[in-house]
Amino acid sequence: MGAFFLGYVIVSLLIVLGFFWYVSMTRKKRATQSADRIPPGFEPTAEITVDPTTGRKQRVWYNARTGQRFYESLLDENHHK
Repeated sequence: MGAFFLGYVIVSLLIVLGFFWYVSMTRKKRATQSADRIPPGFEPTAEITVDPTTGRKQRVWYNARTGQRFYESLLDENHHK
């Protein structure tokens, strides 16, 4: 019984640590995607979105080779880059 409980605690701890690792990596990836320079290999699309957290307009860039998307903040009269 004690070994089962210890195994359960260890597995649960690994799941929680894995979740926090995933969240930190996702945040790091988003932070690098919001850079001012467009990464090489990205082409502009006709898509313009509004970031729901900042209210800023963003142009969507797409890399056909990797399938990644990059969001470039656009200047407008209400917000500064």
